[in-house]
Amino acid sequence: MFDLKYYTPGGFLIGSDEVGRGCLAGPVVCCSSILSPDSDISLHLKRLHDFGINDSKKISAKKRERICFDLFQDNAVKLFNSAIVSPKLNRSYHIKSALGLKCCVSVISANFVDEHNILNASLHGMRVSGERLIKEAALSKGSWLVDGNRVWKKRKTQSYDLYPITSGDAKSSLIGLSSIVAKVFRDNLMIKLSNSLPSYGFEYNFGYPTKNHRLALKELGPSSQHRKSFRGVTFP
Repeated sequence: MFDLKYYTPGGFLIGSDEVGRGCLAGPVVCCSSILSPDSDISLHLKRLHDFGINDSKKISAKKRERICFDLFQDNAVKLFNSAIVSPKLNRSYHIKSALGLKCCVSVISANFVDEHNILNASLHGMRVSGERLIKEAALSKGSWLVDGNRVWKKRKTQSYDLYPITSGDAKSSLIGLSSIVAKVFRDNLMIKLSNSLPSYGFEYNFGYPTKNHRLALKELGPSSQHRKSFRGVTFP
């Protein structure tokens, strides 16, 4: 299993990913998934592999939801209800399963993206979600796998090992799971936002630059949920 190559006995193992980076509207949703050293990490990774964990873009919406509900059961209902009932930006949500696995979702607003750019917003969200899991578990050493080719600069007091993994959501079970949880959460959140902004079709395009979304932008201009710094959001 791919993740085990990075695991150091006695340490934690984290995988992080983001969803919504290429969208014109809505937040970037980041998720980190952790296995702590007091669990049977190799066994849990095998179980994740058996669930069919993969890049969230390569599996259907129905399968993504089934994986989340099979893994987290009632906790998944609570998590995704948070996105549907009262979505709050620039905050984090926690979820845990019976497999010794915990996830943290961080929601980074479009305004934050505009202020700090999409790369920094994505890295910030992944870092926040993972560090909250580390703090909750009272751990300091371990291996942290991050999807992509860029990572943040650690503070001198931080002793974990940080690894950028290109196409990590298709290689690592933990990164893949994070991409799935983030995708299901974000889709639910965008559907909720579509209720107050029905003209942009967020319930169908989830903020991505589809033809109809671009036409709505040209006709109506950007909403409060659009990323004003993105090309194609504002028109001269």
